[in-house]
Amino acid sequence: MMETPIITYQNALAKEKRSQAFVNSTIQRAQDLYGKGVPIIFTTRHLAMHLGIEDRKLFWMSKASDEFCNFFTIKKKSGGKRRVIAPIDELRDAQEWIKRKILDVQKPSNCATGFVKEKSILDNAKPHENKKYILKCDISDFFESITFKQVYYVFLKIGYTKQVAYTLASLCTIKISSRTFIEMNIADQTCFDPLFDKTESFLIQGAPTSPGIANLVCDKLDSRLNKYCKEHHANYTQYADDMTFSADNKEDLPKVAFIKKVLSDYGFVLNEEKTQYLFTQGRQYVTGLLVDGRVRVPGKYKHEIYRNLYFCKKYGPRAHFAHIAPNKKFNREWLYGKILFVNAIEPEEAKKMMELAQQIDWLR
Repeated sequence: MMETPIITYQNALAKEKRSQAFVNSTIQRAQDLYGKGVPIIFTTRHLAMHLGIEDRKLFWMSKASDEFCNFFTIKKKSGGKRRVIAPIDELRDAQEWIKRKILDVQKPSNCATGFVKEKSILDNAKPHENKKYILKCDISDFFESITFKQVYYVFLKIGYTKQVAYTLASLCTIKISSRTFIEMNIADQTCFDPLFDKTESFLIQGAPTSPGIANLVCDKLDSRLNKYCKEHHANYTQYADDMTFSADNKEDLPKVAFIKKVLSDYGFVLNEEKTQYLFTQGRQYVTGLLVDGRVRVPGKYKHEIYRNLYFCKKYGPRAHFAHIAPNKKFNREWLYGKILFVNAIEPEEAKKMMELAQQIDWLR
């Protein structure tokens, strides 16, 4: 029989001179963590061992996480610039471990559909299928609005000690130091200034841990909004910063003022510019999918696939893509990726596309 981590720990304790109270409390904590399917971690040194790094490295990453990140901006299609905070390899590796071993085994609210295992944009759109009225809302600076304290309580609730929860939260959040800010160019400083002014560390938007943490932080918020919707015969889903409400009677939808109040109670701000009502008289999109009638991929998206398939067969893939995207690589994979996306929503339509793709000589 394979030895469990609990038995291993009990055997190790037997060799130590510890009080019975210490033995009982630590074994109980170990059993709780093991039962939740997460690693048994008691101290930061123990965490460093799990992460495969030295104690000093873990201490420095948790105390100065901004020194393990790159800061830059990219242009938005809609205009303006988007802030990007990208953890470098050492910090990202630690975050990937936290995501895989701790966050991925947690169960967020049923309303959360973004970055949840075995869920997709289809699960986010399906509850709003063929509804007469849809209300779409957006949370401003979603990840960056989540504070260190909120992240700390996520890990504390899972069952970790205060010390371990503090370190885990420190690895997943960031506080921009004066040194880091000064090293930015003037244009980037203007963009990052609102974050530099924050007095408390906040969730790193580009970290692999952020989506899972955000879903857990929003558990009570989702429950409150979902309770209202159930009482008023409406539906609610949340996909990261996108919130969608739907009903057959407009009066059953929550008022925007109520949504703002609930968000405010949990430290969030509604992006009123993106608040939008959709009616059956027009096109109804939820996370990029049409929901007026059955859920489906927009016709424009499918038309682009058929158009590329047609010209690939007529002129050959090399000539076609050299004409429309001369500097683009992996064109075949790009097109197959689009077909696979359609397959997740409309398998029968994707089958037709795949049959056409198989008729193409991709070496031509």
